[in-house]
Amino acid sequence: MYRIVAMKQDRYLGFLSQDKFDSLHPDLQNEILKYRRISTLIKRKENKLKRIQNELRITMNEIRDKKKEQTELWGKVQVFKHKYYPTVSVSKYKKNKSSYWNCTVRTRGVVKSIYLGSDKNVRQQLSQQFSSSNFFKMSDQELKTELLDVLWVPIIDYIQKDPKKFITDTIVLKDLI
Repeated sequence: MYRIVAMKQDRYLGFLSQDKFDSLHPDLQNEILKYRRISTLIKRKENKLKRIQNELRITMNEIRDKKKEQTELWGKVQVFKHKYYPTVSVSKYKKNKSSYWNCTVRTRGVVKSIYLGSDKNVRQQLSQQFSSSNFFKMSDQELKTELLDVLWVPIIDYIQKDPKKFITDTIVLKDLI
């Protein structure tokens, strides 16, 4: 940003009385008048520059405030972005000697946990849905990959239809496949 430097005081031409001015040579009078016109023009330009810098400072502050507001709103509207990808992960856990599957979705700063069911139930539902018995023969890692492939698109569709409903609803595996 430019720094405004006011006209130096040593270049300031003090007051000349009319009698003293009239007693000067006409060429010198013209030079004094020209000097004063230029000095006045410089002061106007400096003042104009100060006003412009002040307006620029105000505009920059307004832009900063709008960008903060935009950032806050981005978290709420990013699900409508053309290429929006929430974080989806599938995990298996054991409880009381039984295995269960869970899907975790992170979107808009919220973590949504979706209970998929017991290991046997998940394999059975996938087998029925895709008319295949291969799901019972898959390792846990293969099933996890398959679940991610199967659940990815329905989860994104569900979120884009109504993000608030996705967060508040209780969702189960049958809703997604």
